[in-house]
Amino acid sequence: MAENQDDIIILEEGEEENKEQEEVVQDQNDVPEKKNKKKIIVIAVSSVVLVTIILIAIILLSKSDDEDSNLDVNQITQNITEKESNSARFEPLKIERLIKKANILYKKGDKQNALKIYKEIASFNESISNYNIGVAKMKEKDYKGAMVYFKKAISNGQNRCVSAINCAVCAIKIKDQKLFRYYLNLAKVYLPYESDSPLYLYYAALINYYQRYYFESLIPIRHLTSGYYLKERNYMASKIDTFFGDHLSAINRLEKNNSFDNELTLGLLYAKIGEYNIAIKHFIKSYEADNYPLNSLMAMALSYIKIGYLSSAAKNIRSAV
Repeated sequence: MAENQDDIIILEEGEEENKEQEEVVQDQNDVPEKKNKKKIIVIAVSSVVLVTIILIAIILLSKSDDEDSNLDVNQITQNITEKESNSARFEPLKIERLIKKANILYKKGDKQNALKIYKEIASFNESISNYNIGVAKMKEKDYKGAMVYFKKAISNGQNRCVSAINCAVCAIKIKDQKLFRYYLNLAKVYLPYESDSPLYLYYAALINYYQRYYFESLIPIRHLTSGYYLKERNYMASKIDTFFGDHLSAINRLEKNNSFDNELTLGLLYAKIGEYNIAIKHFIKSYEADNYPLNSLMAMALSYIKIGYLSSAAKNIRSAV
C-alpha cells in the first residue's frame, strides 16, 4: 500500500508536467486556451464559495440579532443579583476577620464595640455570633445574659455541645445546681455529634471534670494531640494531678503555660513539696502581677516562717493586714 501511495503521488505530479510539456511541443496555441478555461473554472468556483460564505454570515448575523433582541435585560440583571446575593449569604473570611477584630477590641477593654461587631456577625451566621456574644457576656460575668445567647446557639443546631458546657458553667456561677446538671447532661447528649471535631476529647474531658470524674477526665486530656485550649487543658490536668497528690506532674503542666495567672498556684504546689525558696519567688511574681495580692502575701509569709525568716514573714503579714 505504501508503494502504491508513493506511486500515485509521483504520478499525479509527473503526469501534469509531462502533459504540459507534450502540449507545449504539440500545440503551442492550445496552451493559452486551456489556461483561460482553468482560470474561468477557478473564478467561478471561488465566486460560488464567496457567495455561500456571505449568505451564511448574513444568516448568522440576522439570527444573532434576533436572539439579542429577544434577551430579557431584567432577567440578566436578576441573574447577576442572585449570584451576588448567594455569595453574600456566606462569607467565612469576612466572618473570621470580624471575629478577630471583635476579640482584639474585647481584649483591649472596648467591650461595647466588640459586642456591636458580634451582633454584626449575626447577619452572616447567627449561630456563630450567638456563641461569641455568649462568650463575651460570660467574660463580663453576665452569666444569665450569656446563657440566653448560648441557648440560641443550641437552638440553631451548631456549637451545641460547647454551648451546653458553657451554660453549665454559667449555672455554677449563679449557683443553680438544677440548671448545672441539666446542661451538663445536655452536653453529654450532644458530645457524640462532635466525634469528627478536633475538640471532641477536650469536650469529653470538660464534661467528666465538671461531673467530678477526674480519672476519666485525665484519659482524654493525655490523648489530645491538637493545640487547641492548651493552657486550659494543662491547668485542668494540674488540678486533677493535685487532687491525686501528684504535685510534680501538676507543676510540670503549669510551667508549660508560662502565665502569671499560674504563679500563685505554682507557689502553693512548690510549698507542698517543701521547695519554699522557689515557692516564694512565685508568690512574689503573683503579687507583682496583682493576682490575688492578699493570698500571695499570706502564702509568702507562711513560706518565710517555714524557712525561719520570721522578720520577712511579719512584714508580709503587716502588709496583708
